[in-house]
Amino acid sequence: MKTILYAVILAAGIVSNNNNFVLCENIEGKEEEEEEAEENCTSFFDFACNNENFTSLCDLINDVDLPDDFAFKTGFAPTDDAFANQIDLDLLIGGDKERALDLLLYHLSSDYATFGCATLLEMMNGKNTRTICVDNVPVYQKGKGNPRTTDLPKFSMDDSFDICNGGKVYAIDDVLVPNLRTTKSSSSSSDFVSTLEVFFDDLKLTTLATYEDELAHEGPVILDDGILFVSNRLYESDSTTDSGKGEPSVQVSFYNFTSKKTIDLGLSDIIPVANGAVLLDDGNVAILAQGTKTKKSGIAIFNPKSIGKSVDDDVEFLTTSWGATETPFNSPNDIIQASDGSIWYTDPQYGYEQGFRPPPKSGNWVWRYDYKTNKNRLMADQFIRPNGIAFSSNEEYIYITDSGHFPGDGNPIPTNPSTIYRYRVLWDDEDINNSEPLLTERTVFAVASPVPDGLKVDAYGNIWTGTSQGLEIFSQTGNPVGIIEIDGGLANFAIREQQNGERQITIYAMNGKKLIQIDASFSASI
Repeated sequence: MKTILYAVILAAGIVSNNNNFVLCENIEGKEEEEEEAEENCTSFFDFACNNENFTSLCDLINDVDLPDDFAFKTGFAPTDDAFANQIDLDLLIGGDKERALDLLLYHLSSDYATFGCATLLEMMNGKNTRTICVDNVPVYQKGKGNPRTTDLPKFSMDDSFDICNGGKVYAIDDVLVPNLRTTKSSSSSSDFVSTLEVFFDDLKLTTLATYEDELAHEGPVILDDGILFVSNRLYESDSTTDSGKGEPSVQVSFYNFTSKKTIDLGLSDIIPVANGAVLLDDGNVAILAQGTKTKKSGIAIFNPKSIGKSVDDDVEFLTTSWGATETPFNSPNDIIQASDGSIWYTDPQYGYEQGFRPPPKSGNWVWRYDYKTNKNRLMADQFIRPNGIAFSSNEEYIYITDSGHFPGDGNPIPTNPSTIYRYRVLWDDEDINNSEPLLTERTVFAVASPVPDGLKVDAYGNIWTGTSQGLEIFSQTGNPVGIIEIDGGLANFAIREQQNGERQITIYAMNGKKLIQIDASFSASI
């Protein structure tokens, strides 16, 4: 006769229809030695709560009232360091008992893991994790929401512990993160996608600096002591041209937080018609050069340590063309870096339409530059004018704006898109260190006010874009949830988020002739 305890399920308000929740069994008629072994076994609770390396896991078990005799076959136990390094823990749990239980069950399986390379393991919350191998040896166990990098949650087959009911627990150096977009329903086996709503509790706009020219347009990049940003096109008068303008130049500037002064970094000639910029993981800044009719476009690398000094020797170009025929780019616009170090950027033909680039020899495409191979790869096409670009926090998705509503000549075409598209980033999990991603499942994510330009995703999954209205915010499912109206609109912006679990952000917004700081606190509920 089997006795199954449902206490934890009822306490959490969850009913299982597929027997995923299996509690310790007490079967009459067992052999005496088996009963003695079972009495002396280590429970999951005792394992976590009597080990100084798993105190956070112990707290999580206590928070969800997991009984001592809860049974499973395979478990992954995040260390205290794993919990301490998980900045999204507040989002994963947020004080909600049911979500805490969901996270805990995502580390436990009622099946014995085979640890075959790229093999899926169903966890007790109904979601899967995947084993990732290096040289055919199982090294990582990846949750759906874990960023796809070489720093995936790592375990060792040798670092395991036997627990009651024949279970085995493996220590792991990071928290397994489920897909933050879906939650197991408490009353059925179906999933639902919840909407993340944003309500501003406090909002403050401050003008940091005002300029005679449109110096605050693109970039920007937040550094330790200030902000690097890029101007709109600046023209000298030239009576020999039909327009009366010479070739454009763009000023790369730096605003110092302490002195509150803005300086010209002297990069106008070195990086012709600069545009988007991003802080790289090595501390350098990648700045896109749109080029001119006589100067190439591409990705330039700038060392910010040279700010205030001579910059002639502190800029190098990673790439200025693609393919064996060295086909030139159009006028690269916006740029991001992935966790594997690769650089992704958009390349619309605005420069030709605005008269400072030769006729395009490439399409309106999105590219990925790989440091390891020093090659560019076309990732996405079918855009009118690709513009802003951003990854979701776990890099499962990439978002790209199409600002085709306004071509480069400035005359709107209402039938052209003013759209944010979303793609799924698909990797080969069997060879994660040597494979290259594909973009799949192109989706119309949201339609913004003309025109969506810069794009960012915050830690809670909200998608922010600069438009003619200001800053527009969308939920993870594309629903508009907020707008910060700014006279004159925004081209681009940068977000600095609190790392202490508080939902507070600082935004540095490019408003043309104004550099604006936005301080906001908000509520986020999944």
